[in-house]
Amino acid sequence: EISVQDKQTLFDYLYKTLHEQIENGRFPYGSKLPSRSHLCETYNVGMRTVKDVLMRLKIEGYIQTQERKPTIVIYDSLHTHKDFEVQYVLEHKSSIVAVYETLASLMPKIFALSIQNCSDDFLKHWQKRLNRAKNNNDIGARKQINIRFLHDILTQSNNQLFKSLFFSLELYTHSSFFLEEEDFLQLLRTYPQFPDIFWVSDALLNKNDNEIKSRFQKIYSSFAETVEKYLIQLSSRYPNIHEKQFSYTWTVEVGRDHYYTQIVRDLIDKVGLGFYKKNEFLPSEAQLAKQYKVSISTIKRSLSVLNELGYGETINGKGTKIYIQNDQYTIKSLNNKKYRKDTIIYLNALQLMVLNIEVAAFLAFEEIDARTIANLKTKIQNSQNIILDELFHCILEHVQLKPLKTVLQENNKVLYWGYYLSFYYDESQIIQELNSKAMVAFEYLSSGNQKDFAKEMSKCYRDVFHIVKKHMISFGLYEVKRLIAPR
Repeated sequence: EISVQDKQTLFDYLYKTLHEQIENGRFPYGSKLPSRSHLCETYNVGMRTVKDVLMRLKIEGYIQTQERKPTIVIYDSLHTHKDFEVQYVLEHKSSIVAVYETLASLMPKIFALSIQNCSDDFLKHWQKRLNRAKNNNDIGARKQINIRFLHDILTQSNNQLFKSLFFSLELYTHSSFFLEEEDFLQLLRTYPQFPDIFWVSDALLNKNDNEIKSRFQKIYSSFAETVEKYLIQLSSRYPNIHEKQFSYTWTVEVGRDHYYTQIVRDLIDKVGLGFYKKNEFLPSEAQLAKQYKVSISTIKRSLSVLNELGYGETINGKGTKIYIQNDQYTIKSLNNKKYRKDTIIYLNALQLMVLNIEVAAFLAFEEIDARTIANLKTKIQNSQNIILDELFHCILEHVQLKPLKTVLQENNKVLYWGYYLSFYYDESQIIQELNSKAMVAFEYLSSGNQKDFAKEMSKCYRDVFHIVKKHMISFGLYEVKRLIAPR
């Protein structure tokens, strides 16, 4: 069953998030909030919502806003400003280090893929800007121009999840604090593999795939190690500050998900997986309302969308009868703006999973013991199971890097298997083909081949990505042509 989230508006969600981050020191006194456009991207909300939240925070005395200037936090605590910021990083030191490690694991591949979509004119424009910035001795300003370059690259990728993920990870690094600490900078200078912040941008401008991955990995790993060392030093000076629980979050659905569409996706998932059979009737509206813990009106709206997309027909006095999609209804569905957007997000999530799962599978491999493999073998012998999904959840369970686990969980929320299978008349054949490919990955896992297990998992998702992309283009979803399948 789907998990129905707390019933809060987008305004409530964003207000609560920013309010908590300001009060707990994530954004300390005198710091700048991300720009309005960055808040929209990070939290998947509209500009109107961002403006309303900022207005409320301003009225309550948390922030100061001026036209065409950054939003400044003016909330003060009983601590001195410096002490308050130190307190935050020490209370979240493990989370911060883990986020840097996750950046090192995920972002090199994402940037190497995204740069392939950038035109020569785009790169020439940025080469001029970066060359001018190299003469600036302010390390903070140099970092900011590079961050803007990276944001623009991710925009060119045509995958909005890439940008959302990067924003969320960057927010949790607290890099502005560290870059203002001379002791931290001294430690960072001891890493010869990190000669300059422009070292990475030079590789990007040259579209050198191997160099991009190598340099990004080195720069993030250098930061992660330096942050960890510096926080140990800082802890010895502030021994009474104790660490809090892991705090990183990333939310794929917030800002585009509503209860009725969440229910529609779950119903389509069940149709695609055969839980609800063709020409059968769904449970009554009252039963569905009880099942999903929503009102009858929300269920009616969900069923209306289901009918519109061609998965069912509501017959007065009888209920909603299930149909299987055909080409005519698929074309009609993709003319629906909301459904079209959902399909693009689905492909975005598949593209991201191709990259994420290889990293996760490689890291989880050492934690998967013989007993787990034996239990997994029993599960996948059930022909009704989707083997790739079983392997995914095994990897998820054994990933030790907590931010990566969070990213995987959110990424997978969008990948309804029934949603994918519902486009095919014979879903049993499609599942069989998919299972055959996933079994290769399982064999690598069973035989102790870590590298090939990770690569084969990525290949399975890449094959699904290719199939869905080709299928969607044939039905007129031409926007997805520029989505590149990772190699």
